[in-house]
Amino acid sequence: MYYHYTFLLLLLLPALSAGALPKHEIDISNNNKNTNLVFQALQVEYREMASWYDWFWKSYTRETLKIPLDLVMMQQQAKESCGRLRLYNKNTFTVVDVACGTGELLKRIIISINHQTKHNKEHDEVGEKKKGIITKFLKQQQQLSLVGIEPCTEMLEQAHRKLSLSSSLQQQQLTSASASASTMTTATTTTTTLKQAPAEELPLKDSSADIVTCTNAFHFFRDKSKALLEMKRVLKSDGTGTTGTLIITDWCQDFWMVKMYHLLEKIRWNWRFVDKYPGPLSSKELLTLLQNAGFVDVSLTKYVVRVFW
Repeated sequence: MYYHYTFLLLLLLPALSAGALPKHEIDISNNNKNTNLVFQALQVEYREMASWYDWFWKSYTRETLKIPLDLVMMQQQAKESCGRLRLYNKNTFTVVDVACGTGELLKRIIISINHQTKHNKEHDEVGEKKKGIITKFLKQQQQLSLVGIEPCTEMLEQAHRKLSLSSSLQQQQLTSASASASTMTTATTTTTTLKQAPAEELPLKDSSADIVTCTNAFHFFRDKSKALLEMKRVLKSDGTGTTGTLIITDWCQDFWMVKMYHLLEKIRWNWRFVDKYPGPLSSKELLTLLQNAGFVDVSLTKYVVRVFW
């Protein structure tokens, strides 16, 4: 495990020296200059790394997506969540991934949905007690809607290619499975939609999402409070409170390795772009933001993905 961190640090250190990375002149003029400078700087960062992002962060992404995927597919509060289904749109169950990047989480949801649907018949009796909110929903409903929100054009293009391949493979496998299992659970249609927008301006209707996820991206949001308010706005509500679920997984400043890494990133960022590096939060800071945004029943869990963070 140590080699990877050594590699990351050695990669960052040359970036601090003159000429290691080109400086970018970003000029705009409006009333919200600093915010737009940060947004444009992020566009440059992710445009440059879009083609190799999945390769470079492969092992880290694999580990950090495990818990969000489990929470989406097999929520521990299955009984309570299934009870809430009565409040939801009876035709569509919607999962929104904010700052979806190259679409890796959405791809894994598609694969998991395909796997669970394919094996519903043989696992009906035992699986009924274990399956989470989405699988239980699929046995009763027809439509699963996956929505990816991402501001960077190049990252969105990567997501489009990846999800097109995943959806095509899913359709082939479901067709094959249906041919050999005539008593299979009611067929489910999964649609995937990608939209280009920042987290602070979600292009979605009020109370339209059952689950909102955000993985490995919250630390880069320009206005974290506004982003949380947007997520709360689009989560489904029964009129008395939010009934949907928000799942955020991100770097945590409670770990010293994260502090060190992002200190180097801040130096690099400030030299290359502007002195407005967004950066991650501590668990206490995130909890305060969530409460201020009106979220209740908030649960925070800190865990180490690798040796140091």
